[in-house]
Amino acid sequence: MRAENENLGLSGTTPLPQRNTETTTIELECVGNFGNGYINAQCSVSWFEVSVNDDKNELDCIQHDLPMRDYRRKARINYCRYEIPAGVICCYRRAIQTNPRTEESKWFRVDGGQCAILGDIIGGTSSFIEKFLSSYIERGYKCTSRSGPYPEHWNKPVRIE
Repeated sequence: MRAENENLGLSGTTPLPQRNTETTTIELECVGNFGNGYINAQCSVSWFEVSVNDDKNELDCIQHDLPMRDYRRKARINYCRYEIPAGVICCYRRAIQTNPRTEESKWFRVDGGQCAILGDIIGGTSSFIEKFLSSYIERGYKCTSRSGPYPEHWNKPVRIE
């Protein structure tokens, strides 16, 4: 259990995983409308901040949405770029088919410029808790989850040609 917690960066009352200043640019492909901010409905990336308070047996899980840095479109495919903080657990959701609408969602982490897929997503923030924090829940920790504030310029990613 200790190795699992250290691997996630969880210890004491420090809010971890911490958002690191080191980032890696990733590009995700998606399909669907892109004008008037619709691009944000086709592709999104979030990271998770977890605070552990061992004295009170409490966890606080905050989901932060990352703004799309920019995107380009070629042959009806959108190529969306994000700056991913190093060492934090993230998830992406993207439209991979328009008719019928089909989405793909994955857990991932970027370390040393390399992206490691951690598994498929089933559900929302609660599945993050179930997948990565279950050992705390089993020990009786109370868990709260919430969304962080929307990033500045949420609906205005830059289109590059």
